[in-house]
Amino acid sequence: MKEYQKLYRLVTAALFAAAIAVMTAYMLHIPIPTGGYIHIGDALIYLAACLLPLPHAVGAAAVGAGLADLLTAPMWMPATVVIKSLVVLPFSSRGERLLTRRNAAATLLAGAITVVGYYLAEGL
Repeated sequence: MKEYQKLYRLVTAALFAAAIAVMTAYMLHIPIPTGGYIHIGDALIYLAACLLPLPHAVGAAAVGAGLADLLTAPMWMPATVVIKSLVVLPFSSRGERLLTRRNAAATLLAGAITVVGYYLAEGL
């Protein structure tokens, strides 16, 4: 049973990575005044962070967002891999419920990490 759970989590993380890549790179971009855009890929990163154990969520976020940037804006890929890996840290998948106070508050902290991370990356 334990091997089945490992494989299930790995496949789920891979599916999340693929969905994150597609939704970030190609689906429903909402432009913002700073020149960037908002996309559904971040929502999938948050969902993966709430459902998967931390190492799997970090992998799904880093691979998915990194692949999306590699396909559309390669110069941002190194920063994106680091930023999206940090974004999943405030979330927890340990509760019995998906929506907990911690995960609700984590969306605000994850948004702040994203804004500050890309601000610093743009400065470099």
